[in-house]
Amino acid sequence: MFKDGSVEYRYGKIQKNYTLAQPGDLVVGYQATPVKRLVAVARISRGLDTSGESPTLQVEPVARVSNGLSYDELQRDTLLVNSEPMRHRNQGTLFQLTARESEHLLSLLEERNPELQGKLESWEGIAQITRLTFHPSYSYEDFVEGFRPVDSGQGGLSLRLEDGVFKRVCLEAKTHADKVYLVIIDEINRANIAKVFGELITVLEKDKRDLAVTLPQSRESFSIPSNLFLLGTMNTADRSIKLLDSALRRRFAFIELMPDLELFRGARVGDLPLDVFLEELNRRIAASEGREKQVGHSFLLDGSRPLRDREEFARRFRQEILPLLQEYCYTDYATLAMYIGSDLVNEENQSIATREVRDADRLLRALIKEFISKAADYALDGE
Repeated sequence: MFKDGSVEYRYGKIQKNYTLAQPGDLVVGYQATPVKRLVAVARISRGLDTSGESPTLQVEPVARVSNGLSYDELQRDTLLVNSEPMRHRNQGTLFQLTARESEHLLSLLEERNPELQGKLESWEGIAQITRLTFHPSYSYEDFVEGFRPVDSGQGGLSLRLEDGVFKRVCLEAKTHADKVYLVIIDEINRANIAKVFGELITVLEKDKRDLAVTLPQSRESFSIPSNLFLLGTMNTADRSIKLLDSALRRRFAFIELMPDLELFRGARVGDLPLDVFLEELNRRIAASEGREKQVGHSFLLDGSRPLRDREEFARRFRQEILPLLQEYCYTDYATLAMYIGSDLVNEENQSIATREVRDADRLLRALIKEFISKAADYALDGE
């Protein structure tokens, strides 16, 4: 590899690792008998190429390692002894390390080989922004730590204690105290919060950061660093928000995000002013269903700009806004007609005016008549 500048590796043991390897990933090189020691650090320069007779990936050198860990030292290390390569006795081609294992191994290599300092800087570890989505089956084991089944290398499975995503981010944040780390949890109310956070709910508050607790499974002393922040998002129209753990409510500041009409000032689809349409539609919904059920501004945005394309507006109205309103009303077509007008809803037949909804021009005319012309009539009556 150092002579030719790169080397190609064909499929070997544990083929799934070849599909996981991505350009830029670090590779720690181990030389077998008689050396039996870590001897180099390299990097994936080309991911798996399946165009030839045999799939290959390409590796290029980063640095030689003069004082690498021996096989016996790897076996004696309490963390690395349970890693995938050691479970297979380093008999294979490409093995995968967990984030914690790779951090630990690279730290050992840099400590024993000062010449590696600065050569591994492009390795970013855990990103400063981590995005998660909670759901009913999300668990403490996913978030903090837990025992997971792993291939024992002997045709069976064994259990290994692995760090969850939040614990890994915390450890990374402690290592880089000069950086700010953010964990964004979408749908935070959909999981069992007390179960997912466990004892960490105690040290989540701002004035308890860096206060240590003992994790029940690993028995490690653990704390949440002050340079790590959590941002949870939820839809207030979701009834599960009522079950949100009160302990979490006390530990989070809440910011309400309501539909923003200012985004649509002066914006039109055809002759339909989007701000007038959204404001009046939400006024009707709030009066009947409550303010939490209003239609969000994202329905009418194209990226960060107001939607302008007539056909796209019609598609969104037909496939996104209308089904949401139908869900609110269920079989109450009189209320649905009150929301969007009798030109689009037949109360007697309890049906939608299909031609108007499917045709962008017809739909816009119906909405303009309902939301703009009526608004003008009300204004004249008021005068």
